[in-house]
Amino acid sequence: MEGAIFEDVQLKFLTSKTLPEFTDSFLNRIIIYAIKDLYGDVGLAKYQSKFEITDTNPQSLEAKLRVDPSARHDIWNALTLLDSFDGEKLRIVSDQEFKAQ
Repeated sequence: MEGAIFEDVQLKFLTSKTLPEFTDSFLNRIIIYAIKDLYGDVGLAKYQSKFEITDTNPQSLEAKLRVDPSARHDIWNALTLLDSFDGEKLRIVSDQEFKAQ
């Protein structure tokens, strides 16, 4: 992804007593779900290859995403509008973004 933008994101579960294992695979499922929920199958086909999880921290539920600049706003919209996943209330917070050097 030329000119990729990196996003720091954090999951905040609002109702869960037991947190699921926070892995790249789990976060990928959440992102795919968020994109499909907002944009449908056509949007999912368009944006699924426009992001990559580069790092996860299971203790803090934080991750770093590499996002194609052309899809940045649409993926950010999908993540911030998502309010639940697998019956658990959650919020995804993006605190920082920076361009790749």
